[in-house]
Amino acid sequence: MRIICAGLTVVVISALPTVSNSAQTAPAKSASDSNAAKGRNLFTKNCAACHGSTGQGGEGPNLHGLKLSDGKITSTINDGFKGEMPAFKSKLKSTDIRALIAYIRSLKK
Repeated sequence: MRIICAGLTVVVISALPTVSNSAQTAPAKSASDSNAAKGRNLFTKNCAACHGSTGQGGEGPNLHGLKLSDGKITSTINDGFKGEMPAFKSKLKSTDIRALIAYIRSLKK
């Protein structure tokens, strides 16, 4: 009787699907990852000249670990700072600004 139970256990264990293991090792990209990737492209084209290629700062401030609210970042991108940063409200859509914010949030100190 023990041999039969052991045989059944082996059969049951070997019948378990292995799909869950591969799904865990290769998770799908989330929407925020895609948005941050779009933001990185926009950052490279519009912001890197002043804020540095990785947001480390230069002529503009370092953006790593930025503590401003999303609303403040949005208004800064839209309106700029007189004499310091150009306004981008006529160049960037709100979806572009959200992508930029996602990228900026992904920057670490």
